Parts: sequence; structure tokens; C-alpha cells
Amino acid sequence: MSQSSSVFLLIDFGIFTISESTFLLALLVYASSMIDIYFYHAYFLKFPKVPPKNPEKTEQKEPVSVIVCLRNEVENLSLLIPALLDQDYPEFEIIMVADRSDASTLSFLQQQKDRFGKIKVLEIKETPDGLSPKKYALGLGIQEAKHSILLFTDADCLPAGNKWISTMASFYASPKIEVVLGYGAYRQQPEYLNLLIRFDTLFTAAQYLGMALAGKPYMGVGRNLSYRKALFEQNGGFGPHLNVLAGDDDLFVNRVANPGNVAVCLDPESFTISIPKENWSDWVSQKSRHFSVSSFYKQSDQLRLLYLNASRSIGWILLLVLFLIPEGFGLASFLLVHRFMFRIRPLNRVSKALKEDIWVLALPLIDFVHSIVVFAIAIQARFSERKTWM
Repeated sequence: MSQSSSVFLLIDFGIFTISESTFLLALLVYASSMIDIYFYHAYFLKFPKVPPKNPEKTEQKEPVSVIVCLRNEVENLSLLIPALLDQDYPEFEIIMVADRSDASTLSFLQQQKDRFGKIKVLEIKETPDGLSPKKYALGLGIQEAKHSILLFTDADCLPAGNKWISTMASFYASPKIEVVLGYGAYRQQPEYLNLLIRFDTLFTAAQYLGMALAGKPYMGVGRNLSYRKALFEQNGGFGPHLNVLAGDDDLFVNRVANPGNVAVCLDPESFTISIPKENWSDWVSQKSRHFSVSSFYKQSDQLRLLYLNASRSIGWILLLVLFLIPEGFGLASFLLVHRFMFRIRPLNRVSKALKEDIWVLALPLIDFVHSIVVFAIAIQARFSERKTWM
């Protein structure tokens, strides 16, 4: 190898002679690492080391309308309804929106309505052409709500405890707050897919909650989300996105949220816990549906998420390529340690804040696997048809 085609690198553990192309590849790996490390530290470290105290409780608590959209989920409802009725909150109603549900589901809901005065049932027999079924269902549920604070969850979710409503609603003690973002976890199970799903949920929350904590709110999740009814009405409801099949939660928040009107609730008593997907195809379909609506985000949010996720995935892919080059193995090892070192602290901070039981030293490895899988799903989503809410 000639002197002109080689680059000599002096680093802590020796001198390596590598080609210019390998050196440039290593620079790209390092540059991509620095981009996503910046995002990890700028946003993920916004999570507090200990859960913050909720706003001071006031004697006068505003009543809350809890809205649940469902479709043929009697087994889940038999668990959810008692958990909602058990909430320690002075005044709230429960609106069950049954979207094209079967007779057994409607019969069960009617029994619950007759038994408990807090429950309302809204039956939807069909969705008008050209409208998102879930947005249509939610819109009718919101119209039916009699209280000014709306709180949303899904039928396959359960509140972590009986303080869910009170912790989420406590932020409305401040008149400027119009949106409260909560965390929706997934039940822990002993399978690798479950670990990946829980990490995906944690990483997504690290982004939307971390950016909200940094004054850049851009989305929420319908498993645990609250906003004022007046905000929904003043902004024309789901308006411009009513025909977009997904995005009933994130697209609305993306349109109406600003640094001054959003609160983030990190009290573990405010969390909800959902039933995770049990096979790869269902989870991939769910992720594809979520990715399909990101093109409707504000351009600044799209760019921010693109920089973070593209640099993360491309960085790992380039690092793998560097490992496959014999002369680049030593440098790749150094860059791998560098990536791990600067990821452990922010990922561990988020994991502890959200009470996710994931071994701290495994977080960077799961981060690697997750980035590759999600990158592939995101590409697939861009070239596939959007799916309806089922």
C-alpha cells in the first residue's frame, strides 16, 4: 500500500494503517454517532432522575370524561371497566364508543350501563365513506362528553392504579395547560419480541416525552392522553386529518400542541399497561400504521425525527460494514465502545423514569437491534398502503 493511499491513526491502543476509504467510512460512523448522541443527551436526559411531584392538589377538581373506543373486546372490557370504576376521583363519566361491534359486546356494555350510572354507551353501526373509522368514533364520543377535560385510553389497556385520573387531571390546575401526555406501557412477558416491543415503546416515549419536556411537543399516544374539549372544538376537531386512516392521537397533538400548553405526566400511578402483540406480523403492521402518518407532521418535527432515527440506523449499519473490513476491525471496536458508552446513561435514565425493567448493560445492544428492525419497517411503510383502524 502506497503512502498516499494510507492514513496513519494514533489512538490509545496502538497505530493502525488503514486505507482512505476505510478512514472515511469510520468518519461517517463517528459523525452519525455524534448526531444521534446529541439527540439522546439533548432530549432523553430531560427525564428527571426521580419522578417529579404532581401539581399541588386543589379542593376543586374539574370533572373528567374518560373515552374508550372499542370493537368486539368483551374480555378486555371485563377488566377495564372495573379498573375505571375504581378510580379515586370525585366526578367522572365513562364513555364507551362501540364501533361496529357485535351483539355480545353491545349486550355486555348495556348491562354495565344499566348497573353503573357513570357509564355511557355510544353505538356506531357504520362509518361514512372517506372518514377514518377511529377518528369518527372518537369525534362522536367527544361530542357526547359532558365534561371539559377529556381522558383517553384503549380497551386493551389498564390503569396502573386507582390514581390514574387524578394524576393526569392534576395538571389542569394550571389554566394554561390544555394537553397532558401520559405513558402507555406494555405488559412484560418472557419472549424476545416482548422485550423488543417494550424497548420500542420506551424509545418512542423517550422521543415524544423527552421532546415535550424540552419544549418541542409533537405527539401523544391514545393509550394515555388527555386534552380539553374546548381545545378540540376550537381547532376543528380532527379537521384536516379526518380522512387519514391512522393518527387520531399524534396528528391532533402535533397540530395543537405548543411549549406552553403541554404537560408531561411521569408519575408511575398515571401509567397505563396494555396487552402487547404476540407475533411479528401484528407488531410490524402496527408499527407500519404509525409510521404511515408521520409524513403529516409539521416539517420541523419530521426533520428532527429524521435526523435522529436516520443517523441512529445508518450509523449502526455503517459500523457493521466497518467490522467486515479486516483493517477496520480495531477502529470499529473503538467506535462500538464509544457508541455504547454514550447511550447507556440517557437510555438508563428513561428506563428508570418509565419503570421499564430492562438490564442497563443490554440497552445499547437492544438499541442496535431495534434501530435496524425499525429502519426496515419505516422503509416498508413508505411503500405500502395505509391500513384502517381495526
